[in-house]
Amino acid sequence: LWKLHNPEQGLSMGNPKWDDPAFSKGLPCDWTVNEGTSPDLLLPALQADAENGKMSDRSLLDIDRVLVETMVMYSPVGAPVPVDGSYIATSVMLQLPTSRGSLEIISSSSTDPPAIDPNFYDTETDRVALTHGVRRVIEALLETSAAKPYIACEQPAPGMPSLNAESTNADIDKRIRAAGLSHAHAAGTASMGKVVDTKLRVYGVAGLRVADASVLPVAIGGHPQATLYGLAEQAAELILHDG
Repeated sequence: LWKLHNPEQGLSMGNPKWDDPAFSKGLPCDWTVNEGTSPDLLLPALQADAENGKMSDRSLLDIDRVLVETMVMYSPVGAPVPVDGSYIATSVMLQLPTSRGSLEIISSSSTDPPAIDPNFYDTETDRVALTHGVRRVIEALLETSAAKPYIACEQPAPGMPSLNAESTNADIDKRIRAAGLSHAHAAGTASMGKVVDTKLRVYGVAGLRVADASVLPVAIGGHPQATLYGLAEQAAELILHDG
């Protein structure tokens, strides 16, 4: 969350100048940045994860792999501050997480919910990528000639210090742990090759297919919507063909 120098300029929702009804339709954002993380930062993290028996994907060292996506939104977007044109918000999303959660059946009763452990932010690779992504936003908004005239400061959560260019990795990590949240793009709990075959059929169960994000065996490095449209269309074709 970022406080603006001059809210009267009409740069964020809540200002009277935001009077076009179209501005309130959908997310108040019109651009995003997708980027990788320097191999110099990632390699030690990948090595540490491998030594600790956690997922270590060397393909992430390719600088063209998208590890984080950053969005700048012209609104505080749910933050506990007035929507009066004084704030904008940023979101730094981990696109290729290496942390892996779990989902387990806890009883034979279908009415008992499963035990779900998302296990977010568990690997050093994820921590390095996300911390670096947040630092990039801090530098862009507080240290560049393009943004400095507009951004006064980072508005911290109650009881936490404001982040700035002098913030350490430990400071950023602490903020992520305190305020980070999921964007609800969970996947892989019925992954292809383990739970379903290449025709989306559940192993050992006749007449049952799964056609949602749970069948994706790996993170796809982007928003899942288009991928899942394609998956659903393929499922329909498979069902029509196989009967």
